[in-house]
Amino acid sequence: MAASGGNHGAAVAYAAMRLGIRATIFVPQVTAPAKLDRIRSYGAELIVKGALYADALHASQDFAERSGALQIHAYDQPETLLGQGTVGSEIEADAAEIDTLLVAAGGGGLIGGIAAWYEGRIRLVAVEPEGAPTLHNALAAGHPVDAPAGGIAADSLAPARVGALMFPLAQRFVERAGYQPAPGERIGVVLCGANTDAIDFDRAGG
Repeated sequence: MAASGGNHGAAVAYAAMRLGIRATIFVPQVTAPAKLDRIRSYGAELIVKGALYADALHASQDFAERSGALQIHAYDQPETLLGQGTVGSEIEADAAEIDTLLVAAGGGGLIGGIAAWYEGRIRLVAVEPEGAPTLHNALAAGHPVDAPAGGIAADSLAPARVGALMFPLAQRFVERAGYQPAPGERIGVVLCGANTDAIDFDRAGG
C-alpha cells in the first residue's frame, strides 16, 4: 500500500504484480491520467483522494491503521531512499566527469538518496517550484516544516514537508546558496517525474 503522486505508486503496483500480491495505491486529484492508467494496468486498486499528495498520504495512513496493510512511503522510508540512491550510482557510472548535479526536490527521497551516494563528491543542487519551497524552507528553519504547495505543474512535487530521513543528508550535502553555473562547469540534470513527454518538449522548442 502506498500514497503517491503517481510514479512511486506505479513502482509499488508493478512490484506487487510481479510478486503476485495485492496493492492499494492512493493518489491525489492532480495526478496525470497517464500515471493513473499505468497504475491500473499493473492490477492495483487505485483510490483518488484529495487535491494534493498530502491528502492522499493522510488517507493512505488511515487505511493502513484500519486494515493493517504494509505501508511503503514514497520518500521517507529507508528502503525507498536506498532504491532512489541507485540513481546516483548509475549517474556516476555513466557520467563520472560531472561537477554539479541538479535534482528536483519534492519530498526529498530522490535527492536524499543521491546525496547519500555521492557524499559531497560533487555539488548537488535542489530544484523546486517557487510555489512549493519545501526543502528550501526546511533548510532555512533547520528542520522539516510544512510548506505551501501552490502553482504546481508537476504533481509529484507537492508534499507538505520533506522527509525526516533525507533532511540530515540535505543539510550536509545539498547546496544552499542560489546556484549560478560557472564557466566550464560540467553539469548534469536529472529529468524525473514523467510529467511531460517528447511531444510536449517538441512543442516547447517549436
